[in-house]
Order: sequence, then structure tokens, then C-alpha cells
Amino acid sequence: MLLLSFSIALLSVLRHVGAFPFSDDGEDRKVATLEDDDFAAAARPLCRDAAERVTATVVSAPATDLVALADEIEAEQVIVRKLRRELDEASDSVGEADQVLVADWLENWDTIDSVRRRYIIALRAAAGTGGGAVELAALADDADIAWADLERFAQANGLAACVLDDVALRTPPQ
Repeated sequence: MLLLSFSIALLSVLRHVGAFPFSDDGEDRKVATLEDDDFAAAARPLCRDAAERVTATVVSAPATDLVALADEIEAEQVIVRKLRRELDEASDSVGEADQVLVADWLENWDTIDSVRRRYIIALRAAAGTGGGAVELAALADDADIAWADLERFAQANGLAACVLDDVALRTPPQ
């Protein structure tokens, strides 16, 4: 009971300080914007380059099996992880006022990376067992939530190039 009370209090505090992207009524909260454009200016070409590389790796014909889909996503992950490292390096010069915002945004990249790694593992496991549809769907939902947070910040801060559309988790072939 104490844990439940603590959890409710913590959620209330987080909601009050605006730590959730949505209000209680489902309306979007205002997304914080950077005071200084230096980080965004440094990040844009990195993201454009990564987007071009991801697009070049996306196979024009959809994967025909779970292992092939896992391989495609894994190849994309190499590019996404490199971009994440480059964005981290670009964030070294972020001003004090923007440090928390950029750090939170970079954490979204880490969350997406973690979910995608688990998705790759689940795809390979499902290929061996023929199951796992529920787990794959849950992981895809987790990725969608993290990606939406990343995208809101990117759009609000002139980082549209960092929304790598081709990296969305694809549904396994039927």
C-alpha cells in the first residue's frame, strides 16, 4: 500500500512539473525549445547524412521472413548508433540553459536503441519458435512512444532531418 501511495504521489509530481508529454485530457503539452540554435545547426547535417545512409540500406522489397527483417533493422541500427554518438559529441558545446533538454532528447535515442535491440532479438527468437507476436507488438508500441517523443522535440527545434522515417519498426511478414 505504501508503494502504491508513493507511486501515485510521484506521478502527480511529474505531471505537475510537466514531465509527461501529454496532459490529463490527452492534449499535447508545449514542447520545450532550445534557447541557442548551435546544437541544432550542428545536428542537422549529421541527421541528413544518417537519413541518406538509412534510406540507402532500406531494401526496396519487404523482408520475406523474420530473420531477414531482423538483419535489415540491425543494419539500420549501425547507422542510428553512429548518429547517436555524433549527436552526443555535438552536444558537448550545448549551453547550460539547453543541457537538460538535449540530454533528455539524447536519452530518447537510447530508449529507441534499446527497444530496437530487443525487437531484433525477439524477431530472431520468433523465427525459431513461430511465436512471439504479442512481444513484438508490445516492443513496436514502446518504440512508437519513444519515437513520438523524439519527433516532437525534433520538429519543435528545427531538427526535422533527425526524424528518420525509414527506421520505424516494420511489422513482421505474415
